[in-house]
Amino acid sequence: TSGGGHVSNAENEIPWWRSTSVRTVMQQGLAMMWAEGPGGGHYENMRGRYTQLGCGVFVNGLEITIVQDFR
Repeated sequence: TSGGGHVSNAENEIPWWRSTSVRTVMQQGLAMMWAEGPGGGHYENMRGRYTQLGCGVFVNGLEITIVQDFR
């Protein structure tokens, strides 16, 4: 849990992609997750009945990690 006791119910992560563009990592990573289709864990998270989405981006040189938390 974080401050205030809020937690996420699901999470997708695009870890440690080598790129110079956060936008490119987001576009390609989310496209791969969506392409999983029904039954794929990332796809199901994105289609879930969540009402809130948090997104975090971490850049370490040429390595980019993007996390989506759903609740």
